[in-house]
Amino acid sequence: MVLFSFFILPGVAGAGYVWENNITVLEYGMMWDYTEVYDGSNAIIFKTHIDAELGNNDGFVSAWELLKTDCKMRESMHTSIMKDMDVKINNSAGAIHVVDVDSSICCETLGKTHESVSITNCYHVIYSFDDSLLDLGNNIWFLGEPETNVTIVMPVGVDIVSTDGIENATITVQNNSAVVSGTFGFVGEITIGYAENMTWDGTSLECGYNMTAESGATEELFSPGSRSEFILSIREKLGLCPKR
Repeated sequence: MVLFSFFILPGVAGAGYVWENNITVLEYGMMWDYTEVYDGSNAIIFKTHIDAELGNNDGFVSAWELLKTDCKMRESMHTSIMKDMDVKINNSAGAIHVVDVDSSICCETLGKTHESVSITNCYHVIYSFDDSLLDLGNNIWFLGEPETNVTIVMPVGVDIVSTDGIENATITVQNNSAVVSGTFGFVGEITIGYAENMTWDGTSLECGYNMTAESGATEELFSPGSRSEFILSIREKLGLCPKR
């Protein structure tokens, strides 16, 4: 996702600002996690912007201003994505749905605007697919902020066969999943070509973890039968709701 309007702050750049993208693609959906870090003078700019634009401009970021910021971030993210979808499979977003947007604004933002602190904010977007990733196509496209770091984890059993638009690309295998790391190019578009690994044993393409079976029952791999189950399982994985 290209940085939405609320983040475009005058003077924010350089070593005091970092934007990271971590994308986890599953069989029936995906998670896109963003982490941004403000340090030094950029932290002061961020706090001052909140106080001036969303608060009472008194030189202090209070709890209600932080809460208002959190709500604004979620609203801005959702609006930005719905206006310009940042994920497509085989050049189409028709089978992809945004099902949850969440944010976590660092509590270090609280306090006097002229005091510099290290601020780390986290954002999460969850998407669902109408069908299996492999059934929907053979390439997935992402629109991100140009020249920011990105890591993309593919489902177990799915190989990366091509990468386009990602600079300094490195492909590794972690926990049986193909992982590509690098940087969004100048255009901010990445296309990953993928295919089923024909040597894969067919046991864990989905979420890669087991649900605990009831006493006396055979333990089976969790395979969501609907988007609602998928959403709940991912929210649990992110710690956004209690585990069942």
